[in-house]
Amino acid sequence: MKEEWRSDVGREGDLPPWVKDALGGDAPAQPPSLPPGDSDPPPPVGPPPQIRRRKWPVIVGVVGLLLAVGVVARLAGSSSGGGEPAVAITAAEVKWAVGACVKQVSGPTAYPTDLPVEQRFVWDMQRQYGPVACTDPAAEGKVTAAGPTHGPVNRNVTLDDCPEGTDFTYDVTPNRLSYQIWCGVSLKSPRPSDPGQGGGRLVDDDCVRVRSNNPAVRNDVITEVPCAWPHYAKVLAHVPDRKNCPSKTLSPLPRDGKTLCLGRGERGQIPAPGDCVDYPSSFMSLLWRAGCDKFDAYRFVSTATSKTGCRQPLSPFEVTGYIGYVCLRRI
Repeated sequence: MKEEWRSDVGREGDLPPWVKDALGGDAPAQPPSLPPGDSDPPPPVGPPPQIRRRKWPVIVGVVGLLLAVGVVARLAGSSSGGGEPAVAITAAEVKWAVGACVKQVSGPTAYPTDLPVEQRFVWDMQRQYGPVACTDPAAEGKVTAAGPTHGPVNRNVTLDDCPEGTDFTYDVTPNRLSYQIWCGVSLKSPRPSDPGQGGGRLVDDDCVRVRSNNPAVRNDVITEVPCAWPHYAKVLAHVPDRKNCPSKTLSPLPRDGKTLCLGRGERGQIPAPGDCVDYPSSFMSLLWRAGCDKFDAYRFVSTATSKTGCRQPLSPFEVTGYIGYVCLRRI
């Protein structure tokens, strides 16, 4: 199925101002207090890594217990199994390793009741995680594989860096100079990589948002979100060619050499022919359902591969959310 989400690449440093303000600037969340008996504070958490394919949720973390390191947990993987641990981990030798379990060691544990669901990633970014023995009742995930190592500059992590079925990746640095990616699965159900849950590789029945960040390329950012959140469309199928899309497809969009067949699903806002839409001021405007009583409302009539395919009195528009042209009529 996850990861804002490119086609979709982003940096934590590119967060909008309101997110930075919510986090208190660009600095990551502070590590938790030391356990009793420790005399030296842990080193500061390293800067957040560059993220590919998903932007939500990104969770800044540090390990607890024996090893103080910086950890960033991200959603990745798909809905298939994540594998068995290669080694047994006991409480006396907890460290980052395949087979270790992971729990939250600091940060908020509950969302404010009035927080919009689409802003929950701000809270997720403040949660901190560390490796624990799998006998710990607070364990939430398990490390299933070691991903690649990288330096502080080139920190691109793709879904291909972990086995299929991965729910999270953890970016661990003991010294800010080197980073180790660990791949993990959730111990709770539903798993983030399950269809519709907003995590893992993008698969059928996932929900997405679509936008155009590049003036030269439309629909270059396709972000997976939980289907319980406001979203644009639902993925009906991945096919080699748009001609193979199901009949309920409204918009076939190219992605990674294949075609995403997008439909409305239960709650999507993607318009279908016959719906009213807002006036699209540019091709970067997302074609969105709107009330027909608005003064600038248009009727979505059809799609076309060229401008001439929209015959008068229809007006051709290039918009985000569709390829080619949409033919609209002013109400």
